[in-house]
Amino acid sequence: MIKSLLLLAALPLISTSMVHAGTLARWTPVADGDPLRGNAYSESGTVPGADELAAGFREGLLSRSAALPGFANSGASWTGASDSSAFNPDQYTAIRLLAAGPLEYRIDALSYEIFSFGTSVEDVEGEAVMSDVKFVLRSSLDGFTTDLASLTANYDGGHVASFDLTGVTELQSVTGDIELRLYIWEDGAADPLLFLDLTGDLMVEGEVLSTEPDVVLARWIPRSNPLGNSTEVEPFTKDAAIGMSPVARRVSQGGGTNGSAAWPGYIESAELLETSYLEIELLPSAGADYSVTRVGLTIQTYGTESASGWGAAIRSSLDGFTADLATTAGTDDIADLVFDLSGHPELGSLTQPLTLRIYIWDVDPLDGGSHDPFMWADIRGDDYSKHRGVYVLGAIDAPPLDPAVMSAVYDEELGFRIIVANLTPGVEYDIYSTTDLSEPFTRLYLNRVATSSTEEFIDALADPGFEPRRFYRLETLE
Repeated sequence: MIKSLLLLAALPLISTSMVHAGTLARWTPVADGDPLRGNAYSESGTVPGADELAAGFREGLLSRSAALPGFANSGASWTGASDSSAFNPDQYTAIRLLAAGPLEYRIDALSYEIFSFGTSVEDVEGEAVMSDVKFVLRSSLDGFTTDLASLTANYDGGHVASFDLTGVTELQSVTGDIELRLYIWEDGAADPLLFLDLTGDLMVEGEVLSTEPDVVLARWIPRSNPLGNSTEVEPFTKDAAIGMSPVARRVSQGGGTNGSAAWPGYIESAELLETSYLEIELLPSAGADYSVTRVGLTIQTYGTESASGWGAAIRSSLDGFTADLATTAGTDDIADLVFDLSGHPELGSLTQPLTLRIYIWDVDPLDGGSHDPFMWADIRGDDYSKHRGVYVLGAIDAPPLDPAVMSAVYDEELGFRIIVANLTPGVEYDIYSTTDLSEPFTRLYLNRVATSSTEEFIDALADPGFEPRRFYRLETLE
C-alpha cells in the first residue's frame, strides 16, 4: 500500500562500525548482452568497481598495468595476456581496496577463476609438455618488493585458485588503503604468450576489525551520454547527504564534449593557476553541522608532452583560497586524486557554506626541456564503479528533510528526467503525475527501491508537445 510521506531521519550512506567476516570485495564478470549491465569486463582497459564491498570501504577497483597486453572478448571475461617468460614487475593485475575513513581489517585469502589458453607446448622425448604458469602476489605495504604468496600451475583451460594469506603477518592488521598486485607469466617459455580471461568471481576475503566510515556529503559520477558531456553541463549521477545541497562546476578549464563517462576539460598552465579550477560548493540546510575529511576525484590525462605529468592542489573559501590544504602529483594517465583533509580542524563543525577549489596543472618535463603546457584532464566516471568521479566525505548532523522532487527536465532522447532527493536507501518510492493541479495525481508505476539519497526517474511517455505543463509528486510505498 501507499504510505504517506513522513519526516525521514538522516542515515549515513555507508554502514557504521560492527565486525564483518567473510568477503571484503568481490568482482563478478557478466555475459555480453546482459540487459542489466552488458559485459563490464569485456576489454582490458576497463576498470571495474567491486560488485560487493564490505562496510568501511568506499571503493574496490581492478585494473591492468599498461604493460600488460589485452584485447576485447565478447564472452563473460576480463581479458589479458602475458608475454613474459620470467617475473616482470611492469606486468600485473592490480586489486585496490580504498577505505572510506579510519579502518582496520585483515586479509585472509585472494581467490579467482580464470581460463587460460595459448600456453607454450614443448616436445620432451616425443611427449607434449605445457609450460609452467607462475602466479605471484605482492602488496603496496612494502612497495611491491616482497612475494606474499606464489603458485605454480601446469594447465591450459579453466582454473580456480586461491592464495591462503592467513599466515602473512603484515596482512593481519591493515589500516587504510591497500593495493595487491597479481603477476602471472609462463616460466621459461621460449616464445611466451599466455591469454588469461577472468571467467568467474575474483574475491578478497577477510574481516573488518574496526571502522568509523565517513558519510558521502556529495558525489558526482559522469555517465555515458549519447548527447555528449561537456564542461558547460552536469551530466552526472549526483548524490548528497540529507541536509546538504552541493554544486560542482569547472571554471576556465577549456571546453569540448565527450560522449563517454567523462566530464571533459583541458589545462594550459605549467603551474597552479588561480583562475582555473574545479569548484565544489557545499550548501548546508538550516541547523546542519558538518565536517569535511576527504575530497577525491578521478582524472584521465592525455595530449600532454612525454615525460610530463600533472600536479594538483586543493584550497578553501575559509581563507579566500590562499593556502594549499593538500597537494598531490603523478604521471599516471588515469589517476585517483585523494586529498586527506582530516588534519585540518578548521574543516570540522561547520555550519556555513563552504567552497573548495581543486587546481590541476601540466608540470614541466622531467628532462628540463622546453614545454608548451597543454593537457586534457577529463574527470572520469564508470558505469559500474560506485565512487569514481568527484566526491566529498565527512560527517553531518542535520534536521530530517522530506523526500521531494527537485527537478523535471525534458530530454528529447529519454523523456522527462525527474530528480528526487532526501531519500532513505532501502525504501521504495514511486512518482505520481498530473497536468492540472485541480485533478488527482496518477501513479506512473516507475517504482524502485532507493540505493542512495538521490535518484533519477524517467517518464518516457509524457509529451510536452501535447502537454505544455506536467506536475510530479513523490510517494513512499510499502
